Amino acid sequence: MNHAAKGSPFRLLGAAPHRLPFLTGVFNLLMLPLWWLARLTDAHWFPLGLPQGDALHATLHGPVTVYALFMPFILGFLATVFPRWMGLDDLPSRRFLPAAIPMMLGSLLLAAALWSDQLALLNAALALMLAGWGIGAVLLASVLLAHCKATRKPHWHGLSALAGWLLALAGLALLLAFTAGEWAPGRAASILLGTHGLTAAIFVTVCHRMIPFFAGNVVAGYVSWRPYWLLGLFWPLLLADIVATHCGSPLRGLIAAAMTLLLLMMLWRWTPRRPVPGLLMVLLWGFAWAPASFLFAALATVAPVPPIAAIHALLLGMGASLLVAMVTRVTQGHSGRPLTMPAVAWLAFGAVQAAALARLGAALTFEHSSLLLIAALLLTLGVFPWVLRGGTIYLSPRKDGRPG
Repeated sequence: MNHAAKGSPFRLLGAAPHRLPFLTGVFNLLMLPLWWLARLTDAHWFPLGLPQGDALHATLHGPVTVYALFMPFILGFLATVFPRWMGLDDLPSRRFLPAAIPMMLGSLLLAAALWSDQLALLNAALALMLAGWGIGAVLLASVLLAHCKATRKPHWHGLSALAGWLLALAGLALLLAFTAGEWAPGRAASILLGTHGLTAAIFVTVCHRMIPFFAGNVVAGYVSWRPYWLLGLFWPLLLADIVATHCGSPLRGLIAAAMTLLLLMMLWRWTPRRPVPGLLMVLLWGFAWAPASFLFAALATVAPVPPIAAIHALLLGMGASLLVAMVTRVTQGHSGRPLTMPAVAWLAFGAVQAAALARLGAALTFEHSSLLLIAALLLTLGVFPWVLRGGTIYLSPRKDGRPG
């Protein structure tokens, strides 16, 4: 056993790239829906005496949640898998902690900002998170460059994931321009780049690599299918969707419809025609929200479907579902536990599905307050046991005594 594994919980957080970011992530996953549940209750049901300062909940629930919910988990996940994708050694703590520590400090400050309703604290939190994400971009780029120098070949999954990371970096900078510089267009732009960069680009890239590989290992007779031309079609459509959405172009419906068909083809080809293990099943179910999201976006251009339905199908449906699936897989494997879905992970995954459906119901019924409250309540209660278990694991040595 290495020295980190024998040390205090604080030393353990530097023993593997996923530990501190995942601990930060589970904190945010509990804090954000709990805060939103409290705000909804205070606004629509009965007063809780919450601070009424800068009214952060009125305009910032959406964009802040996009970034704070996903960034720590993605940082921990990609810092873990990037070197392995490229046949390189695992990252030492001196390389990943400079990104993970500002992300953790920013998340703690974000909690203080939201619960005290103070804009100045929020700006400081976003600046710290932006710093951590920027350092993370340099880290991933350095790993990618090392691979390219060694092999003289591009790594398409690495390039695709890094491109999504950079979109999110630009989006978070625009969010800070909105909150600190009062630049009004920054809010909508930050949501657009966050949804398309953090969730669509990175999660689809990871699924393109992970689902066929995992299925090929656990399903007898499965033929892995992940041609790079899929990413070659995905990226132009994604960028076109960003531009069309930003410009309010009527072509957005056609672009979203094309994206729906592409994602449905991926889902169809990746899904085995026989029973699959739970960890693979949740990946497939989570990914199924991706074509549903772009279908809602396409329908919104020709029918009375609010665009926010597509956003929540992508973020809460696909993003949160795949987050639970992928984080559970890394947590199990990198703590010396079997690669299975524990009961608390099934509970969290089911709660995400129910919360996503309730949130879609609210979107389709003019933001019905009861459905909004139900969605927040389901998410908060459903993820709590999973969060608690994960936090305990990240602060404990591996069960098999190995380093990491």
